[in-house]
Amino acid sequence: MDAVQRIMAGLDPAKISGTVIAVYDLSRPAKEYTQRQWPLAQGGGSLIDFNRVWPGNETGNNAPTRHAGMLWNRLFKNNIDVALDYHTASTGGETFQRFLDDPILAPWKIALIKLRRYKPHTLPEREERLLTLAAPVIRGHSDTFSQLTNVDMKFGSLSAEGQELELSQSSYFSFLNNRDRDLRRKAFHQFYAEFDDHKYSLASALSSSVRADVFSAKIRNHPSAREASLFHDNIPLAV
Repeated sequence: MDAVQRIMAGLDPAKISGTVIAVYDLSRPAKEYTQRQWPLAQGGGSLIDFNRVWPGNETGNNAPTRHAGMLWNRLFKNNIDVALDYHTASTGGETFQRFLDDPILAPWKIALIKLRRYKPHTLPEREERLLTLAAPVIRGHSDTFSQLTNVDMKFGSLSAEGQELELSQSSYFSFLNNRDRDLRRKAFHQFYAEFDDHKYSLASALSSSVRADVFSAKIRNHPSAREASLFHDNIPLAV
């Protein structure tokens, strides 16, 4: 950003023709995380190098691809003759240490150190891309669980205060807070009876979830799935 700002400040409108457009950060998430890559929520934190998705696709299957497509079609394509792309500098080794030692960056030192922790668990670009593409398959159990519990399961209804009210995941806690103790008991048993009727499907989804967690931990160089789940918040196993 500083390089772009200095260049723009040094331009003399009297000596140029046309229009100069400066965009300080095309990849906003990467800028906020102080790294080259764009983290994908739907990929379990997988990282995409934004420079590798151009010209993008406005209907692409991930955020950086869609973002690049919008920038290309709505900003660059019909408005510019020449584009200069300033890449971020490396943050490895001595360069990163200089960042940490710089008084100007003191307010962000803790955040930078936290980000640095992810380096041993970040894979090469090609492997990160494969993980991102495979995420819907690896995490398919989540969709199965959602469809099963929100669509397929039918919890029936209960009589309350002269009305027949539907029992569902959204209304369940309303029944539990009812003053009628017998109604609370009926709601509890009727609700979980439906889960019991689908226990084998639920167990299968849980088993797939555990295998996905173990796979993710191994591929990202964590000693175990438990340590991987605690890593983000830097919680020790002893806790």
